[in-house]
Amino acid sequence: MTAVPTSIYFVQTNAVGGEDEEFNHWYDNVHLPEILQIPGFVAAQRFEFDAEATTAPAPDYRYVAVYEVEGSGAEAAAALRRAIPLLQMSETLDASRSLVLYKAITDRIVAP
Repeated sequence: MTAVPTSIYFVQTNAVGGEDEEFNHWYDNVHLPEILQIPGFVAAQRFEFDAEATTAPAPDYRYVAVYEVEGSGAEAAAALRRAIPLLQMSETLDASRSLVLYKAITDRIVAP
């Protein structure tokens, strides 16, 4: 049985203008696998703003990645900081991004 994540990293990103296809390829095939090699990072999923399903204005960031973290969020954050110089970054990643760590404050609730 897999342990329930104790934290999530919520990362909002954009591609450099007109580079979405290359950006998504890099993110899905290079970046996610690299991050999931970092101790504490156990799962990841990406999302894209769905303009057709909402009347809300477009957010500042088109893409969101949610990384599930087991164990200490502080230890995972430290491991991520140590790994950053080793990661293969892409020029298609817009440098303005938001990376936030959230810790769980309730047990995970699953639909019946």
